[in-house]
Amino acid sequence: MMKIAKIVASKKRKARYHVYLEEDGSETYGFTVEEDTLINEGLKQGQQLDRTRINKLLESDTLQRSYAQSIRYLTYRMRSIQEVRDYLRSKDTIEGQIEQIINRLLKEKLLDDLAFAKAYVSSKSTTTLRGPLKLQHELKNKGVSEGNIRQALEQYHFNNQVKDVEKWLNSQLNRRQRISFHQRKNKLKQALMQKGFNSAVINQALAMALAENEPHDEWESLCFQGEKIVDRLKKKVTGYELKHKVKGTLYQKGYPLDLIERFIDQQATFFD
Repeated sequence: MMKIAKIVASKKRKARYHVYLEEDGSETYGFTVEEDTLINEGLKQGQQLDRTRINKLLESDTLQRSYAQSIRYLTYRMRSIQEVRDYLRSKDTIEGQIEQIINRLLKEKLLDDLAFAKAYVSSKSTTTLRGPLKLQHELKNKGVSEGNIRQALEQYHFNNQVKDVEKWLNSQLNRRQRISFHQRKNKLKQALMQKGFNSAVINQALAMALAENEPHDEWESLCFQGEKIVDRLKKKVTGYELKHKVKGTLYQKGYPLDLIERFIDQQATFFD
């Protein structure tokens, strides 16, 4: 048996205590524990301990330290169960203790995947342009169940999605670009699909945005592209063939025929 000779607060780490043991009249450092372990286990000077008891204390302290780590991890933001589990594994926490900690956090209402999913959807849909499909994928990667994901996404209503997408489209359509309006629309649709919105939301928002945004720079864009095409092709072909290839290339890029014909007429000297 050994006796606790003294308990000294650590100077380097807050809420950690060094326990010194006395055996056969000799005092030596024994072990270090968390403040919670010290209190919960009722450790005090003069208490008798055997090796079995010390091993159990150390096991309990390891559990307490891992629990404290998980609490600190949760202070920054809400986490999913899987995120906490992965974090504890990264800290080399014993697998059996991980589940004990998870169960304790669940019991204390510090972990709740449904609440986490709802908060995640609310935050991301408000601060960034993310559609339901992308949010679903991200939550699934965080270990949230399909049922909880489905419930969380119910709060991001169709009309709110359309409103968010239309706002983004308005900002994009107001930018001057040197591609056809048709190409621009296709690029915007593709970008929105990558952001996780479905075609119904995209098409409705796009129709609303287009009603407010006319392609004022379409002619400027066509002239820019047309002149580039002429410069590239006139070294290889001339006359009718050059005219035909320029016209076909501009049409493939999505420009309307009336503007193409207008450009061809203005550049008639290149096609003689």
